Amino acid sequence: GGAAQSVFRISGDGVRYFRRLLITRGDAIGADGRGGGIRFDGTGDLILQDVSVDQNAALSGGGIYFRSTGGAATLLINDNSSVSRNVAIEFEGHGGGITVTGNARLIMAANNTSIFSNTASGNDSGGGGIAVFGPARADIGSPGLGPFGAVFDNEAEYGGGIAIYASTVTDAAAYARVFTTLAGRAVRIHGNRARSLGGAAFARSE
Repeated sequence: GGAAQSVFRISGDGVRYFRRLLITRGDAIGADGRGGGIRFDGTGDLILQDVSVDQNAALSGGGIYFRSTGGAATLLINDNSSVSRNVAIEFEGHGGGITVTGNARLIMAANNTSIFSNTASGNDSGGGGIAVFGPARADIGSPGLGPFGAVFDNEAEYGGGIAIYASTVTDAAAYARVFTTLAGRAVRIHGNRARSLGGAAFARSE
């Protein structure tokens, strides 16, 4: 309850380790619009273990907004963690589940992790599951949560599962790598929906 804001807001440098948490009902829409569940503006690592980021809302990064403020920053989504049922609202809302921007990196390669049922709802929105803005990168190697896959059932105008944008300021490229880490369980990006282009993924150069 109370004023609209992120559940967690993180800045500065260091290693932060979140374990056994449900991060829910954050609302950054009426604040500065970034990171309904977690807003990260800093450097270092944020590690999620046995964490669910669920039913949060923002203008960008409905579940998590993860931005490097200079040095390297890494978001590690480890075992038994999920980002689900979050929403990015507004005309150019990006990253219903997660927005990664700046000199930042998302790594999701552990077992039983998924980004699912998130929505970027605006008419020019991108990345229902994940939005990556250069020079950021995302490495997706998780076999997913049960039979459902790593990135599934997300929706946006462009890139229902993942949207990848080169930087409009520095022309820095953005990257998303998808690779299998567990034999017999390939990474699956499926069941995502784009209202215009790129049901699974959308990439745009500036």
